[in-house]
Amino acid sequence: MQLINIKGSEKINPADTYKSGLVEGVKILSRNSLSVTPSAPNPSFMYTLTRSNNSLVPLEEFEKDLLNWKKWPIGVGPYKIIDEDKINRTYTLELIDIKNYPNAPKKIIFEQERKYKPDITLKDLISFKDQSFIKTKLTAPTGVRIFSFNYSSKLGNNPDFRKAVNLALHRNEIVRETYSVTYPLNEMVIKGGIGRINSLEKYNLEESQKLFKKVLEKQNDSIFKIPYSPDHEYLGNKYKEIIKKQLNDAGLKVEFVLSTNLWNPFVGEFINSPFRLHGKGADFYDPLMTFTMFKKGSPLINGYPNDDQLEQLMEEAKESPNRDVLASNVEKLSQYFLDNNTVITLFEIPAIAYYNPHKIKSVGEQFGGQTFHLANIIMNKE
Repeated sequence: MQLINIKGSEKINPADTYKSGLVEGVKILSRNSLSVTPSAPNPSFMYTLTRSNNSLVPLEEFEKDLLNWKKWPIGVGPYKIIDEDKINRTYTLELIDIKNYPNAPKKIIFEQERKYKPDITLKDLISFKDQSFIKTKLTAPTGVRIFSFNYSSKLGNNPDFRKAVNLALHRNEIVRETYSVTYPLNEMVIKGGIGRINSLEKYNLEESQKLFKKVLEKQNDSIFKIPYSPDHEYLGNKYKEIIKKQLNDAGLKVEFVLSTNLWNPFVGEFINSPFRLHGKGADFYDPLMTFTMFKKGSPLINGYPNDDQLEQLMEEAKESPNRDVLASNVEKLSQYFLDNNTVITLFEIPAIAYYNPHKIKSVGEQFGGQTFHLANIIMNKE
């Protein structure tokens, strides 16, 4: 879904042996330098190309197609994995670049699920309430929480239904009940993002009630199951109760049910669910990444509209020759999402690091978002 339009990249096919020179947009200039040419003007090209999840990796760790790993992902960063505990889902990292990072932690135990009290964490309810931790808010948010619709369902594909959902929501009440700090979000682009139109909330209970009465017809007493992705550890459940009450007051009865199917949730008991509740990364580098999940071809099954106007707006934005034109085109995209209630945004989740000051002096230079640089942590001198 990333819009890295390197000239000739479409020639790469999985399972085919990669041959040097296949992608004409990448040329080796010297031992330490490359030239990379996009297939068309793209003002976000360098932002997207240099994202941390596009890290350089050793050639020998890939299969011959240079797309599939031989064993597990391994990069060229300052740390390496020295141990893996699959049962407890923990990984031990060791610093190998002490010369450039003399103040960084020498060894790190990374837990996917909390087993012990951490020394540093970004999403952990217990640490959020622990007064012994110091908290540092980073610049870019970690993510956003949204409703995305099931466009294969009668209700999810109904513009009046989507509008009714949006009009029923009072976000200031919702964010007061999340465990960790969150901020209301009324549009797709986060605060500080390019192309933001600073939309105001459109809460209107009376209008929402009228629309739900119109579209639900004989289903006004039905309880709709709404799948939601895991969020209890850092957001809790009380905010979902507030949403449930707001929708109920407007005339829509819902029940939130946990689902771990992130890309195709509208199956089984959720096949007729009109929408889902889930998280999404708050992309700060390439503004088009905010919208690509909801265009044709997205892996988000049944989660995007079949609308030629949206596709045209996406293409125009992709072909923006500079950042000013891109900002204008992103505004048009954002306005389309607002006018059609394509996706309902709820709130953004700031990136906040909680750390133990007895071990850690500072988190160092960190921008936030989906990236946290472990090597930039500054430890206290022993």
